[in-house]
Amino acid sequence: MRTVVVRIERDGVAGIEVLEGDIYATVKEYAKQGIDTWNPTTSDFLVLRDAYTVELPVPIPREVLLHIEKFSPKRVGDRAEVTIPIFEIIYGNEWVGDNMVSERAIALFPYVSDQHTEQIIKSILMSLREGREGDEEVDEE
Repeated sequence: MRTVVVRIERDGVAGIEVLEGDIYATVKEYAKQGIDTWNPTTSDFLVLRDAYTVELPVPIPREVLLHIEKFSPKRVGDRAEVTIPIFEIIYGNEWVGDNMVSERAIALFPYVSDQHTEQIIKSILMSLREGREGDEEVDEE
C-alpha cells in the first residue's frame, strides 16, 4: 500500500510525497513528527479524519486494486466506488471568530492513482480555503 503525504502551507501545496506503507501507521508517524514542530502557545494541534469516495472504471486495474482492496471497493452500476480515509494533521492554525484558519498542515491519504491524487488535493485545498473565505466575510462586516 502507498500513502500520499501532502504538506500544506497557507492554502497551498508545499510538497507531495508518495510513500510505501500503511496509511494508519504513516498518520501516527507524521503526527509524532508534527508534535515536535508544533508551538502550543500559538496553535492547536489537531488530527482530523474524513472520508473521500473515489469512482473507478470496472474492471478495476490490478495495480489500482492493490492500493484500495483494504477499503472494500463496491460495484455501483457500470463503475466501482471506494471510500478512502483522509487525515489532516493541523499544527499551525489560528482562530478568527468561530472559524479556524490553517496555516500549516499535512494531509495523508491512500494512493489510488495520480489523477485521484490531484482531485483529492484540490478538494482538501478547497475546504481549507472555504474556512479562510468565511473569515474574510467576517472581516468585511
